[in-house]
Amino acid sequence: MGFFKDIKNLKEQANEIGRNAPPVKDRMADALGRMHAANTMMVNQTATATLAASGHSARATVTTAAPTGVTINMQHVYRLEVLVFPQGGAPFPSIFEGPVAPHLMGLCLPGASVEVSYDPTNTASVFLAGPSF
Repeated sequence: MGFFKDIKNLKEQANEIGRNAPPVKDRMADALGRMHAANTMMVNQTATATLAASGHSARATVTTAAPTGVTINMQHVYRLEVLVFPQGGAPFPSIFEGPVAPHLMGLCLPGASVEVSYDPTNTASVFLAGPSF
């Protein structure tokens, strides 16, 4: 008899969860928003990987740094605004937003000098390559 009583309790719990859940339309909209965010993140990762592999190297100075509150694979995600000094070109502002390895956390301070990779045709974002000495 205990088995059937447990099944009845489980069915009552499921019905209660169903009554308290938001409407399906809202849950689907939330899921769609999350999928769009994941897609955007993957596009950004692909762009970053491309910059890392084929971007031009330059020295940059961090102007502002802020943690985003997100952690990916035990690495904190930072938004760094940098001033890039390309060799033989005019300085330009750019942004790096991504995970920062623990040994590079000291670079996430305004005034720090970093090595970046950038695309000369699109200077809006850069890849943080490491410290610049």
